[in-house]
Amino acid sequence: IAAATSLLVIVGWTSIKDTNEKVKNMIDEKTSKIIQEYEERLLNFEKDLESRSKQVKRNQHEIEVTNTIHSLWLRASQESTAAGKVEIYDEMLNIRPDEVEALTYKADAVLEMGEANWALNLTNQALEIDNSYANAYYQ
Repeated sequence: IAAATSLLVIVGWTSIKDTNEKVKNMIDEKTSKIIQEYEERLLNFEKDLESRSKQVKRNQHEIEVTNTIHSLWLRASQESTAAGKVEIYDEMLNIRPDEVEALTYKADAVLEMGEANWALNLTNQALEIDNSYANAYYQ
């Protein structure tokens, strides 16, 4: 009886030990899968965050440029001489070379200075950039 009991205890102990190992392995596997899932999600989150951060920086730069252009428009509206306006429009065009409105207003200021050919050249440049800008046709 003692031998049979000892045999059952050893077999039971081994069975419990095997079960314990299997449970540990299953837990390790599931934990590894969950960790891998979260690492992938975190990587995707980081990529998304990086792209959004770049977009925010681009937008911030565009806002700064727009504010600068706006302040130059305000200065141009307060300028009394045509030559002064031309200088301000040149500043705008240095910042944003495809600014059709600045080209057109510069053409108007140049025309006030008596430079008809230069004004015509500027309006042609404006029309090359945007041929649907009506003020350029007016000039």
